[in-house]
Amino acid sequence: MKTDNLIKLIHDVKENGINPISDIKKSNIYCYNNFTLLLNSKGKSSLDKILLSIKNELDKLGYINIKNLEKYFLNECMILFSEDNFDHQTIENKLNEFISKLKEILVKEHTIIIPITGLKVKKNFDILNYQIVSKTAFHREYKKFFEKDRIIGTSYSKYVDVGDSYAITKNAGDPNSIGNKQIEELDSALNLVRLYIPTFWHHDYDVQISIVNKEFVTINSFFVLDNLQLRNFSSSIDRRPLKFEIDKKRSNFSRYSQRKHMELLNFKDLNETLMKNNALSRIIENSLSWIGLYTRIKNTKLKFLYLIFALENIFSNENNNYSSITAAVSEKTAFIVESNSRDRRKIFDFVKAMYDKRSAIVHGSAQMVDNNDLISLYDVYLTCISKLAKLILKHNLKTKNDLNNYISEMKFS
Repeated sequence: MKTDNLIKLIHDVKENGINPISDIKKSNIYCYNNFTLLLNSKGKSSLDKILLSIKNELDKLGYINIKNLEKYFLNECMILFSEDNFDHQTIENKLNEFISKLKEILVKEHTIIIPITGLKVKKNFDILNYQIVSKTAFHREYKKFFEKDRIIGTSYSKYVDVGDSYAITKNAGDPNSIGNKQIEELDSALNLVRLYIPTFWHHDYDVQISIVNKEFVTINSFFVLDNLQLRNFSSSIDRRPLKFEIDKKRSNFSRYSQRKHMELLNFKDLNETLMKNNALSRIIENSLSWIGLYTRIKNTKLKFLYLIFALENIFSNENNNYSSITAAVSEKTAFIVESNSRDRRKIFDFVKAMYDKRSAIVHGSAQMVDNNDLISLYDVYLTCISKLAKLILKHNLKTKNDLNNYISEMKFS
């Protein structure tokens, strides 16, 4: 890594970025290894540039967040800002020494295990980069690792035996950073499972799929096997978990649900679509984030709005081909969900009516939303997102523009 720019930024901090002790109330304060550094806004900006430059260079090796990078950097290199008698070569050597140490940390791959509440599985399955395993399978495969580290008995129950199921993945990087990163990414990935909650249970059924403790206390809800870091998990809220099973032969869901749309719900297609990690898959992921919110609340009006936002996220108008967002969302949904003009007209009219109700709610009109609205609109969304995943894979659609062009071709074919 070239250090010339880093050295220049260090000199910028020393020359223009350090406040005297009298200005401590106006300073960003850093204390490491018996040194205290008081930075003004210029100094803080230069420090941020140093950290970002190092992170951008090393991100390809493994993940580290800025907060931990700052802690490691100042712990090792604070003296470079506090002493005036370091020449260029000394500063360069110190930086290279720090970067070498950091590289050794980042290249190591760790196994990250994240307990999940509210989700029971019979068979293990993959979702994005995670393997979701049952409690039984987890104990069978992983308890031996904790026994080796003498984490057994009461300690095992206290620290590890806390989930209804477990997500397991691997990630290279700083072990103090990757756990929180994986928690955020897993919570997003679980929206693909949350999507199916209303198809298994009535809308009022209280199913909450959560990372253990994530919603209730501010502690890290993960442990890293290769560099064992156990967190003290308190008991999760008592809810009946969702019993979830994928039929391996058909790649869709097993007999838990009797809903008429069940055959359409191909988990494999949706998962594969999200794995594409392109512009359109990220739009689908954002749409599912609204469904994640939908499943976490009871307020009927908010549930209704979140469903509309989920559709709008996919089909909102980005050009002048439609007179309004209402027309764009209603027509595009109709063309994806149904295949003939009569049924498309029904879907168009229904979504438009729901969108008009959405506008009334947002603008303060007293609009009633009942379970029939939610059930019907959710069925439309579920059918739409499932068929859309098939189309994305079949026609290799990568952007919203690709999707819009495909729908235009359907309209005029």
